[in-house]
Amino acid sequence: MNTIIGLIISLSQNGFAAPDELVFGILRDGDTPAELQRINSYMQAIKGLEAHFGPEVEIRIPVEYRQPPRKTEDNTLLEEQEEKLKSLLAIKEIDYIIASGPIGAKIVSDYGQKRQGLSKPVFAPTVYDAQLQGLAREEYGNVSGITNFHFVDIPYTFEHDLTAFSDIVPFSDLAVVVDEQVVQMLGKKLKENLLRRFPQVRNLEILSVGDSASPLISQLASLPETIEGIYITETYSMGEDQRKLLIENLNKLKKPTFSRLGKKDVEMGVFGGLMSKDTQVLRSDFLQESIKKHYLDKTPLKDLPVHVNVYGNLMINIETTASIGVALSWDVLAEAQQINGRTGYGRFGMTDGVEELNLASVLDVSDEHPLLRAEKENTVLLEYGIKKEESKTLPTLDASFGGFLNDPDRADQSLNLLPWYNVNTGVQVHQTLFSPGAQSAIRLSEEKYRFATENVERKKELLRQDLARVYMQLCHAFAQEHGYREMLGHARNIYDIALRRSKKDSKLQVDVLQLDAILQKYKKGVLDAQAKTRQMEIALNKVMWKPLDRSVQVTQRDILLKVPAKEALLMGYMKDPQSFPVFTKTLLERGISSNIDIKTKRAKQEYKRVELDERKKTMFDPTIGAYGGARLNLAQPYDERFDSDLLKDTISQRDNLDWTAGVYVQVPLFDGFYKKHELSQKYAEIAQEKYLVQNAERTLEADIRQQLIEINARYRSIVLNNRAKERSFSGFEAVLSDYEQGNVAVSDVLSIHSIATESYFEHIRSLFLFRSAFLSLLGEVGLLDYYVDQKISEEIFDELNTAYRQNGFTLPNRSR
Repeated sequence: MNTIIGLIISLSQNGFAAPDELVFGILRDGDTPAELQRINSYMQAIKGLEAHFGPEVEIRIPVEYRQPPRKTEDNTLLEEQEEKLKSLLAIKEIDYIIASGPIGAKIVSDYGQKRQGLSKPVFAPTVYDAQLQGLAREEYGNVSGITNFHFVDIPYTFEHDLTAFSDIVPFSDLAVVVDEQVVQMLGKKLKENLLRRFPQVRNLEILSVGDSASPLISQLASLPETIEGIYITETYSMGEDQRKLLIENLNKLKKPTFSRLGKKDVEMGVFGGLMSKDTQVLRSDFLQESIKKHYLDKTPLKDLPVHVNVYGNLMINIETTASIGVALSWDVLAEAQQINGRTGYGRFGMTDGVEELNLASVLDVSDEHPLLRAEKENTVLLEYGIKKEESKTLPTLDASFGGFLNDPDRADQSLNLLPWYNVNTGVQVHQTLFSPGAQSAIRLSEEKYRFATENVERKKELLRQDLARVYMQLCHAFAQEHGYREMLGHARNIYDIALRRSKKDSKLQVDVLQLDAILQKYKKGVLDAQAKTRQMEIALNKVMWKPLDRSVQVTQRDILLKVPAKEALLMGYMKDPQSFPVFTKTLLERGISSNIDIKTKRAKQEYKRVELDERKKTMFDPTIGAYGGARLNLAQPYDERFDSDLLKDTISQRDNLDWTAGVYVQVPLFDGFYKKHELSQKYAEIAQEKYLVQNAERTLEADIRQQLIEINARYRSIVLNNRAKERSFSGFEAVLSDYEQGNVAVSDVLSIHSIATESYFEHIRSLFLFRSAFLSLLGEVGLLDYYVDQKISEEIFDELNTAYRQNGFTLPNRSR
């Protein structure tokens, strides 16, 4: 009995133990809508950790642990935040604390420095600028340097932004839009620090803004006329609707604006920006990754890197550029992603003749493509041909009218020479009762119509293949352009760092010139890639029959640089030496049944066979018909000399009504062997079509085998190039980090940068060579909707699985 009780107690303590509980508290910067939105983003990232930690870990973020600090008249904002931090640190139940805003990050850093560490882990993912805020970090390291404290900083953002901004629009007087909380936190030193970091700026005007844009908008009229540009930093208190309103009013000043948030604000109308990624998404992801490393890997917070290297691409809003009257040089246009512009990766919507497309919308064009109109009209023509042949079997009705007149000068007493006139009229009906030739003509007309109707669908499928091929080539061109832009972002980042360091070390001047040459090289690469993209846009417009001045944009999903799971799964079938023949045979069988060329040749062969059968039936085709009619004759003398009763009685005998009816049979006796030779010709045509089908099947088999070999080789290239890319970029990140800390020379960065660039382009090239080959294979086997239709994408796997089971093979694991 004691043993059973002990076993139950053991099970309750071990097998059915409650999961670990992680409790989070949040140090808030206030209760503005923007702050709440930021907190929700971090809460989602935290709750998303449950998928990584497993069911044994439960995460809670109680409402009482995420309340804003109490506002009092006696304390400042910083003092209120510090009191709130102390209260959260004192709660034993809390395991982690998240400082959601830049004020909280500053408070935690200062408090940690005073106490030489924190009693529990605190994360600060939202930082304005670590250097400006004076956040604690090791002097020569990429870590916070405070026990249990970690923050996320995007270094050199201001330097990169203003360098790029001044390259496009030179300025010396600048206005900077700053959140009022940051202004309160940094005080009078904000302007001095910014001027010290931006030597190209002579005068700086700080524009403070809170949760509403209205107060600042009302002050814009009094902005000094000497201001040549406006730099918009993050506004932590302001929601997106107010920020958009602020941007609209800033553009009314007709001055170029540059945003720290980059792409997000450029889409709203800001002139330019560098940040390609959504800052909030990036911070949430980095927060989640940092917590995972601390909880799972037990990495101390003070050892986690605090810098996030983000290589932004220059983005320009073309509409804003035109509205404020800024002229852009060719090299800027080459470098920039043009939002709402004519060409360039990164356009959005359908503004100014820009049409956003995906593969599905491109394929939809085939339904009403002008090239199909002639084929469709041909079916209408043949439909009338059927009615024409059918009308030959309907009754015919004929009417006749005639008469004659005797010459009075030759008139005598003879009856034949009486001066009289004769009028006759009649009606006749004809009906074919039986005619194999007429029925055969109807059946052949129906076959022609069916062949033409199916031919419309076959032409549409060929058109879809052309559209899909050109669209994928356009995706490839966009991806290459994107690759050049990304490499340009890397080069610009290195260039900015080297330029800043060269002011302190004259030995780096040569390296800076070398970097400038690389920068120009990538700008030219982007320009060439833009030309290639425009060329493919015109090619797609051509097959779509769109105006040539219309630009197109592919969706982000279609240029993702990865191999879809199911395409990778196909490699599992292909790599198995035993299953490869089954794989090939299954694709070949599907291709034979769905290939457009083979379908067309088989349809022609079938039509020739039907035509032969009809000719046989009508070799000696008798025709049976019936007819019937009536005719009325009228005669009258017209000379009074012969106006006698006798003659009248004689002539009246010619006034009568005649009728006739009958049935006839018509049988051809001899046609000079015409029909015999016609049959021989039909037999030869059928034999020719048969061999054409066989040749097409053999050609298809050879093409599929060749494409499978090519796809397998392309896939191996992807694997090898991806590994090389990952290794080179890991090395590049490490060397760049060392370079930022002054441990290596620019030449070392250039060397690894060259390797990383080459590996990146080889990776892109191998990916799209694989996608192109795979698309070509799908076109051969009638699965072009593979990328669009989920049902179609499953078909090939179902067919392969059936073929595998029939041959006794073990199936690879399917990835849904």
